[in-house]
Amino acid sequence: MDPRNTSKRCSTCGFTHDDNRDGEDFECLDCGYQNHADYNAAKNIGLQYLRRPQKSSISGVRTRRSASRQRRQNADDGGAPVDVRLNSEGSEIPRTMRTAKP
Repeated sequence: MDPRNTSKRCSTCGFTHDDNRDGEDFECLDCGYQNHADYNAAKNIGLQYLRRPQKSSISGVRTRRSASRQRRQNADDGGAPVDVRLNSEGSEIPRTMRTAKP
């Protein structure tokens, strides 16, 4: 994943600007989203990962995204996809991700 500008890009609205980040603090000048700058950058990297082209299980053929989804995501300009949400609050781990106790 390309890490360029991930700490300056808002993971909520996709707005990228040098002044969004002030040390460890991130505050989007466009939508007002606030969080730790490193956490915001990690969310952006995760969103890049989720937007990468997927391979089909049939002989490595890449799947094609629908035109409407492609327009919503603005993958090349760093826009945050509308239909992906990452939760920064709470420490609850989904039951399916918990490890068994020894």
